[in-house]
Amino acid sequence: MDLFTAHYPLRNRYRQSAYYYWYRFMQLVPGYDEEHPLWADFGDVRMPFWHWWVEHGEGLFIVGSERGVWQIDSDDEIAEARREGAYLLRVDRNCTREYLLSTFRGFLEEKKISAGPGRRRHGDEVKFARYPFHQRPDVATLRTILDVWQRRHPSLTGWHLPPKRTRNAPTLYSVGLALGLGKAVNADDAKEDRMKARNVMDATVSRYERWGRSIIENVGLGIFPKLTAASARSSSRAKGDAA
Repeated sequence: MDLFTAHYPLRNRYRQSAYYYWYRFMQLVPGYDEEHPLWADFGDVRMPFWHWWVEHGEGLFIVGSERGVWQIDSDDEIAEARREGAYLLRVDRNCTREYLLSTFRGFLEEKKISAGPGRRRHGDEVKFARYPFHQRPDVATLRTILDVWQRRHPSLTGWHLPPKRTRNAPTLYSVGLALGLGKAVNADDAKEDRMKARNVMDATVSRYERWGRSIIENVGLGIFPKLTAASARSSSRAKGDAA
């Protein structure tokens, strides 16, 4: 199964999709507005996720080209499609997009058209998405990174990247304890054990926070998810695009 299919957001479970976290981290990109070089593609990420996905997201990430499905008008095209064994469908324009998508997915399941390894893939599907994943995403890790970032920077709602330290931010240990990222310090433990537990927790939360900063820097360049700092080459290329 390709990554687009694996992470395609379902209406009632879209938070299990990596594309949801792409959208959420885009909300934290500093200076992201109508003048940003990615605005033409990603649009206003302040709108609700599902509205944004329908209007912008799906077209950015879909793998392949539109030639798997296309409109035919002439009798010759219809005859050619029949000869090639293509399915001929009628689409009611009065139906909603969501209903048509749901119905079409049901049709694909009925005909056993899947993304399984045994199926010959359409020739155009080897093309990359306009914005492919930088590396295989792990939704649980992305969720934790976002949770840590939001707790460590509670006054921020997006559009600004904070300095290295945020005033009055919750401590690394308190964030880790709230998110269950390590062992709680027990007052009955030996002093060395308490220090060790706190240091381990601090290091764990600090790592997630560092990953969050790197993701925000890179997603503003159209790269996601990347857990290391944006390279000077990528940054200069983005500035050139904006010029």
